[in-house]
Amino acid sequence: MLKDRLISARKAAHKTQKEVAEAVQITQSNYSQLETGRAQSSAYLPAIAKFLGVSAYWLQTGDGEESQGIPKPAGNFTPVEEWDSDTPVELDEVEIPYFKDFLLACGTGMIGEASVDEWRRLRMSKRTLKNMGVETANAVAMTASGDSMRPTITDKATVFVDLGRNRIKDGKVYAIEHGGLFKFKRLYALPMGGVRIVSDNADEYPEERLSAQEVIEQEFKIIGWAFSWQTMDNW
Repeated sequence: MLKDRLISARKAAHKTQKEVAEAVQITQSNYSQLETGRAQSSAYLPAIAKFLGVSAYWLQTGDGEESQGIPKPAGNFTPVEEWDSDTPVELDEVEIPYFKDFLLACGTGMIGEASVDEWRRLRMSKRTLKNMGVETANAVAMTASGDSMRPTITDKATVFVDLGRNRIKDGKVYAIEHGGLFKFKRLYALPMGGVRIVSDNADEYPEERLSAQEVIEQEFKIIGWAFSWQTMDNW
């Protein structure tokens, strides 16, 4: 598992969790979530792998081997230790659109048009998507805004969304557009086509209930299912 490989690589490199977190510029709490298994992936894994001196491919997938005295994957494949837009994608990676400013792009609901124009990308493991049952073509990353889903999703967190799942499964978190505003909320289906919209921060954001007619009148749309998120702490 990822958490086991992280712990093994960190101890072999004689580094503390704090040192790793500071090196890749995330909080120690967020790094700790990876080692405890509460977070299953992170866009920072390539940087973590580089700092610990192991193969990013091995760290993310468990395939091949780490660098310290153990053979690397067969063939001509060379693990990528750091990447930018010119770095080749690893064997078990895919690039997905990253709507960093989707709060603005989503205002008109033109996600298809926005996707064509979005140049930023995040890399994810194919295995992660497969395990979640998400088709690569439907995977995108977005930025959360506000505190309505605290403590689950914090302000400025990166959220991974499956655009192919727009049917309500009670209690799941979805990216939605409601009256021209972009939000992440838990949804519950109500009889006759209605919907119940719930915030995890219920004390400040009371739940809403829309009838089928109000769904139409208030331009309520389900963008996709939020299947993972990377929470970042803000100073």
